Amino acid sequence: MCDHVPMDTANLDRVARRYRDAEAALDAARAELQTEAVDFLRQNDERGAVTTVVRITGWSREHLRRLREKAELEALRQQVAELGAAKKPSPAAAPRQQVTQTLRKPVPSISPKVLALPLDRIAWLVDKAETTSPEWVEGIRQEYPHLQGPDLDYLIVDLGHQKGFKIPELDEPSATDEATDEERPMTSEEQTA
Repeated sequence: MCDHVPMDTANLDRVARRYRDAEAALDAARAELQTEAVDFLRQNDERGAVTTVVRITGWSREHLRRLREKAELEALRQQVAELGAAKKPSPAAAPRQQVTQTLRKPVPSISPKVLALPLDRIAWLVDKAETTSPEWVEGIRQEYPHLQGPDLDYLIVDLGHQKGFKIPELDEPSATDEATDEERPMTSEEQTA
């Protein structure tokens, strides 16, 4: 028969409990930070609000967009639940209400060249546009309030390029640049090759 020696698990229990407590604290802090970030974005619907939250939290614009959509969806679910609970059955049909909501402005098609740019480059170009032409960017945000995140960013870059902002990846080489390359003298290495 094997004698079973009791193991001392006090240290293991203590560290595991500390780990679970830290994990719970991290989850709570993350939830609080997400709530604060979404509240900040709602209260500061300005050009630099997203950039500020990205800088402070280290989260991407896409992550912030998803957090905001999730919070808006949860708020909508809560409103529906409250309306469902408060709704009283009515024997007569409710009178029709006139719809006064304005139609969304159609989004212009984005150039394939702009769509081919990586998202981080688009974000950089939008940040630069917000710095150099904040009123212009704000005007676009007001024209297309239904656009958020990358969709809005790609639109801003495309409209900026159409407006004449210089974006090296999108600018066509001019005919004089091509002619200059063809007319330049050959180097000695090119002549011997």
